[in-house]
Amino acid sequence: MVRESVRYATECKNRPTTIISSDDIKLFIGVLLISGYHKFPAETQYWSNDEDLDLQIVKNAMSRSRFQEMKSILHFCDINEAENNKNDRGFKVRKLIAAAQKSFMKFGIFEEHLAVDEMIVKCYGHHTLKQFIRSKPIRFGYKFWAICGVSGYCYNFDLYCGKSSSDDNRVDLLLGSKVILNMLDVVEEPQSYSVFFDNLFTGYELLVHLRELGFQATGTVRENRLKKCTLMEAKELKKQNRGTYSFRFDTNEEIIFVKWLDNTCITIGTNYDTVEPLQKVQRWLKECKAKCSVSQPHVFKNYSAYMGGVDKHDWWIRKYASASGGMINSICRFYLFLFHNFFQCGQNLFHS
Repeated sequence: MVRESVRYATECKNRPTTIISSDDIKLFIGVLLISGYHKFPAETQYWSNDEDLDLQIVKNAMSRSRFQEMKSILHFCDINEAENNKNDRGFKVRKLIAAAQKSFMKFGIFEEHLAVDEMIVKCYGHHTLKQFIRSKPIRFGYKFWAICGVSGYCYNFDLYCGKSSSDDNRVDLLLGSKVILNMLDVVEEPQSYSVFFDNLFTGYELLVHLRELGFQATGTVRENRLKKCTLMEAKELKKQNRGTYSFRFDTNEEIIFVKWLDNTCITIGTNYDTVEPLQKVQRWLKECKAKCSVSQPHVFKNYSAYMGGVDKHDWWIRKYASASGGMINSICRFYLFLFHNFFQCGQNLFHS
């Protein structure tokens, strides 16, 4: 990071006298971390001398001009290699991602239950990598795939840059299935883990493939991915009492699909879990105008308990969001937004 920032300042910013050390980088990150719990509306207020704003720890760390200079030249890749990597839209943060992935896996995977899901880094600026996802709390930003434990600890992640050449090695699988397999590449002993994901990823072929690899896997399923599985139609199921379910078991591949009537019909596929024993959950019923016990298949209980790792990871990041207000708005280049998110992910590890 030091080497590439100096190179960028010298060759692109025409600042041949620029000097940066690793301590400068640490102080820069430290200022951003402090802004996560000591929030001001504008960046300049962190160096204000006003009695109600005076924050000595920031002013003693580095001057405002030094902070702004660091922000303007911070770089993570060799700009001379850009032409050779023009097809990689995430080239400017690729080395940073690799370093973060290595750091997150330093202690291995220490949780049995893992969840794979989308993670969005909020951004309203203009960039070709920016995505819009209607169903997420953060709808605009850069999309990542992430695998987290129940605690919210992130073990692996990757920036979504569209179709990549590496996808050609798994042409028989859907995009979601390829994402799951790429995220699980860091797992060395598949038989020791169970994996959970939503209907963006789940398909019959994926569940079969994961069972062959040794993974226990469960995910919600879209109706068009049931491979002619003859579950009760949603229209018919909705006429039944709440808690009614329908299931089918594939004896050849040992895959089970279960459709359960909660407030709407939900379908789950699994290659290891079971329907029984049934659980009792409390639900508000209009007919009774009170909370009543409703039967729930066992697989739904486990899915609800273990699926939320990525969402918890996002919750920790939002709770301790650094560089808020004017400071983050002034970090405009996309790779600085992502850098900001990476060290927040690292900060999140202390809370997991």
